[in-house]
Amino acid sequence: MSASPSDNHDKHDGRKERVIELTLTRTAGHEPPPNPPAGTIYTEFGTSALTSTGQPFGTWGYQGVVLAAEGGETQEQAIGTFNTPEGQITVQGLNPRQTLQNAITGGTKDFSRASGYVKINGTGETVELHIFQR
Repeated sequence: MSASPSDNHDKHDGRKERVIELTLTRTAGHEPPPNPPAGTIYTEFGTSALTSTGQPFGTWGYQGVVLAAEGGETQEQAIGTFNTPEGQITVQGLNPRQTLQNAITGGTKDFSRASGYVKINGTGETVELHIFQR
């Protein structure tokens, strides 16, 4: 593998877990307003770096659609892609806004047949990719 992110290999049903923590920098797109109404679409794009070293680790893109906004809770459908030197990782989720955890739905190259989840920390400055592979 080309980079040395912080790897934490544990067994999960015979699969290894690899955790990559990235610091994200937003370079384009727009965020939704506070308390966005249903139908609001927003996009973000930027660069990522390994949190542990600051070494660049590709780009990322994200699109969210607000599906419902009732009683102070907002439900959204989110899709995203991390384009890294080792391949792409795709993520998707249907969740309350600010839950900030989505499923890894697949990948390319070194991440072929990957599954797992992405945990978004704080207000999205860092993410943890929890990748399960054989």
